[in-house]
Amino acid sequence: MPVCKNCKSELVVKNGFVRGKQRFLCKACGLNFAEGDARTNEKTAAKKAMCVILYSLGKSIF
Repeated sequence: MPVCKNCKSELVVKNGFVRGKQRFLCKACGLNFAEGDARTNEKTAAKKAMCVILYSLGKSIF
């Protein structure tokens, strides 16, 4: 069984399906989550990529 993403408790039960993935409910804190749910914010990913590019350019100048 998975552990809760919020409180790290192992007291989780199955709670249906969402987007084709098993959904779980934490009995300790009440969080609903899907195991393996690794959605990312596209804006954050773009910002991280820009930081990497700018950092590598800065190192090559000096």
